[in-house]
Amino acid sequence: DSKDLDKALAGRVAGNAETCLSTSRIGSPQVIDDHTLLYRDGGRIWRNDLPDACPGLDNDVIVVTEVFGGQLCRGDLFYTLERSGIGIPGPRCRLG
Repeated sequence: DSKDLDKALAGRVAGNAETCLSTSRIGSPQVIDDHTLLYRDGGRIWRNDLPDACPGLDNDVIVVTEVFGGQLCRGDLFYTLERSGIGIPGPRCRLG
């Protein structure tokens, strides 16, 4: 929610937008809500605003990104898996 986003970004200044990020430098995303993900790269935080809301995206799911070429890029697809281990993937969603 907006409180989580405000807390994560408190005291930070927005930098230049990037089209792609190296997957070797970022960890799993922090889900803020159904249309915002945060990726961390050391002390940097990369905010990804999805072009559309992703149904079922919340902080209790595993985000699985379909990565090609070692980079996470705008327009790449991802889906979610419930942590309960059922293994049924959620809908495909697109990174912003």
